[in-house]
Amino acid sequence: MKDRDYIIYINTVDVKEVSGQGSFEKSLISYLTNKFLDDDIQIFSVAKKNNKVNNKHYEIGINKSCKLSYLMYQIKLFYFLVKEIYNNKDKNIKMYVRISPVNIVPFMIGKFCNIEITSRSGPFLQNLEIRHKVSKYIMPVFKTLLNFYFKNTSKIIVVTNKIKDVLIDDFNLDNNDIIVIPNPVDNNLFNKKVNQKFLSKENSFTISYIGSLYELQGVMDLIYAMNDIVNFKKIREIKLVIVGAGPLFETIQNKIKEFKLENYITMIGNIPKEEIVKYIVNSNVCVATYTELANHYKGSSALKIMEYLYFNKFIIAANIEDYQFIEENKFGILYEVDNHKDLSLKIIDSFSNQKQLSINSKEYVIKNRTQEHIFDLYIKIILGFNNDN
Repeated sequence: MKDRDYIIYINTVDVKEVSGQGSFEKSLISYLTNKFLDDDIQIFSVAKKNNKVNNKHYEIGINKSCKLSYLMYQIKLFYFLVKEIYNNKDKNIKMYVRISPVNIVPFMIGKFCNIEITSRSGPFLQNLEIRHKVSKYIMPVFKTLLNFYFKNTSKIIVVTNKIKDVLIDDFNLDNNDIIVIPNPVDNNLFNKKVNQKFLSKENSFTISYIGSLYELQGVMDLIYAMNDIVNFKKIREIKLVIVGAGPLFETIQNKIKEFKLENYITMIGNIPKEEIVKYIVNSNVCVATYTELANHYKGSSALKIMEYLYFNKFIIAANIEDYQFIEENKFGILYEVDNHKDLSLKIIDSFSNQKQLSINSKEYVIKNRTQEHIFDLYIKIILGFNNDN
């Protein structure tokens, strides 16, 4: 009997990416490599060139701008997986795969070798459709591939209930095979002490948005709301700080100039993770915008909300299902999604009633969203233990 487990971890995310995906994969890899002995785990991720990081982690080269590179990646991955499975045939091999439509090799080998696979998935078809990344003729091909992956997966991990519903509808999957586990907060945040030099001496009421700047996040609603507040409501004591970058960065800058809001909105751009704390702690209120389109397809597991709450910051967020806990726990208020007028009113309400902004939410984050809590759930599922959650 094979009584020793061996995990093979596969993804197509470069952990060096400055993105939510890159940050998550980096944290999960670090946690797994510290949790298991060298002889119990092997990790394959991607990078711009082949690079053996250590005995547990090998980065396979891939150029994501070249379609041929994806084929070469699959060939190399096939070689590595066959080698790993052969060398560890005396162990109980489990595979964990972050699903990508073009990553077929792990599922072919898993099916052929009868290896149990746990996968992590997003709403791929919807993301490709709304971002117009592939033609309508390729979509059926991708759906066929994804259907093959899901049918050969033991358990599927998703980050929101909305994604779970989408996958069940699109691929006729069993409800019990899909497990919702939200993303964890970066442990570095918990270890961060608020340096006194971080604290601002400005007297203005500060609203902060931390995150990526793209259309589906609804950040433009925040700019229109500030225009209403400053130019129509004539409230000049409110300032907005936007920390992050993305496709809308230049568009937002131009809109700020058009509305003459340069004195009221500051754009910071991308900064090191450790500096984000400075902008959170100096905020009176933090904002989490969203769009109904993004909510319809995937819901939200926004880490920025947990980062806000760790520092006991009152939140104004879009009124979607995944953010209901904010009002239920009295951590903030919700505005009507896609309605910048209502967002402006909620900001004014927080400005006018600053006594309500004092909240105690740090313990909620520590209890529910630490890496230890979330990643231990991953390990239990990968190894085939029952998930009590």
